[in-house]
Amino acid sequence: MSPDDDHTRPPRREVDDTQDDRPGASVQNGSAGMAVASLLLGMMSLCTGPITGIPAIICSVSALKKPVGQGAAITGLILGILGSMIVSVALITFLLPAILKVGDTANQAREMNNLKQIGIAMHNHHDVKNEFPPATGDLSWRVHILPYIEQNNLHRRFDQTQPWDSPKNRSFSDAVVKTYQSPLDSPESIQTHYRVFVGPGTIYEPGKRPKRLPEITDGTSNTLLAVEAAETVPWAQPKELAFSADGDLPALGHPDRDVVLILMADGSIRTVSKTRLDPSLLRAIITPNGGEAVPKDW
Repeated sequence: MSPDDDHTRPPRREVDDTQDDRPGASVQNGSAGMAVASLLLGMMSLCTGPITGIPAIICSVSALKKPVGQGAAITGLILGILGSMIVSVALITFLLPAILKVGDTANQAREMNNLKQIGIAMHNHHDVKNEFPPATGDLSWRVHILPYIEQNNLHRRFDQTQPWDSPKNRSFSDAVVKTYQSPLDSPESIQTHYRVFVGPGTIYEPGKRPKRLPEITDGTSNTLLAVEAAETVPWAQPKELAFSADGDLPALGHPDRDVVLILMADGSIRTVSKTRLDPSLLRAIITPNGGEAVPKDW
């Protein structure tokens, strides 16, 4: 062989042991990588939940279509599903009470605003008529303050000489008035929890006109004007809470809440826990001229 033969021979290719030129090797490596990724993401989902659990499921489904790595893909799929479910349930368990508490706080704030608007309306009625709206007769006191809660059109439709449930008034009594509704009740309800006490020694004594503000000698900040009762009545019906000095007191506060909302005669709103509402204190604030000592921090 002549020396020139070396120049005409093709150069030898260096063999790289790290390369695999077999047909389909790159595809197999890719599918194996996808399976490993699904396994790792599935393991992480036990701590992170759906954040890595969903990607783990997606990678597993893709890897299962490939010829290799199916065992790791199946494991990643199972872990991804379990991690997403376990962490989601745990989060719901821990967060649900807080979410419900926020919702109840919002509902309570709305009810307090309802009572605040009712208090303003009753005081406006007092300014115009020189007395609080009557609690007895054919129509409830809630009908009489309609003009002061932006329901003047509804008020004008009532026939003041007929009962609330008469054929002429019944359709108007069935109107939904949001100010008289509790957010815990049906949005279509015509029932109301907001009521006053009627009885001897109250602002609303039977057979007499309602007490005027100057006649509340115990002080308006120490006297109950209206309250959230447990039992509801149609808002147009003149049916209120009966009170007597030695009789039983009615259940107060919405049944689905642990507190009672009270509108005082000065227009302020008090929130009192049902477990801390002392009957003797309640009797003291119901009577406007009883002379009872009412704690300042009650």
